[in-house]
Amino acid sequence: FSVCSHRRKQEHELFISQFSKSLCSEITKEVLKECIKDTAASEMQHALEDKAACIARCSEEECNRLMEETLENAIFQLAKDTLEVEVLRFRKFVKRWRDVVAVRRQLKRQMRAFPAGPCCVDPRFKLKALAPSAPSPLRPDLLAQGVVNLGNAGNVAVSCTRCLHVLASPHILLLPCPVGA
Repeated sequence: FSVCSHRRKQEHELFISQFSKSLCSEITKEVLKECIKDTAASEMQHALEDKAACIARCSEEECNRLMEETLENAIFQLAKDTLEVEVLRFRKFVKRWRDVVAVRRQLKRQMRAFPAGPCCVDPRFKLKALAPSAPSPLRPDLLAQGVVNLGNAGNVAVSCTRCLHVLASPHILLLPCPVGA
C-alpha cells in the first residue's frame, strides 16, 4: 500500500507539476498576447499620430511653398506688365521726339532754301528772279490790265480793287515781295 500510495503521490505530483507548467505556459502566452496587443495598439496609435503630425507639417510647408510661388508669379507678372507699359510710354516719347526732330530738320532745310523764288517763275530764270532788282516805275497801262511788274521776279496779277487803289494813290511804291505774302 505504501508503494502504491507513494507512486500515486509521485504521479500526482508529476501531474500537478506538468499541469502547472502547462497552465503557466498558457497564462504566459495569454499575458504575452495581451502585452503584444497593447504594445501594438499603442505603437499603431503613436504611428497614426506621427503620420497626422507629418501630414499637417507637410501640408503647412506645401501651403507656404505654394503661397510663395503664387506670390512670386504675381509679382513677376505685375513687374512685367508695368515694364511693358513703361516701354510703350518710352516708345511714344521717342516717336514724338523723332517727329519733332524731323519737323525741325525739315524747317531748317526750308530756312536754308529761303528765300525761295516765286513759284510762277520759269526754273531757268529762278536765279535771276532771286537777284534784287530795282522796281520798275508803275505803268498805268499794265495796272489797268491788273498786272504789276516786279522786276527780275516777273509780273504779278492783282485784283481790280487793288489796281484802282494803286492808281488813285500815286505815292504808293510797289516793292517785289514773294507770292503768298
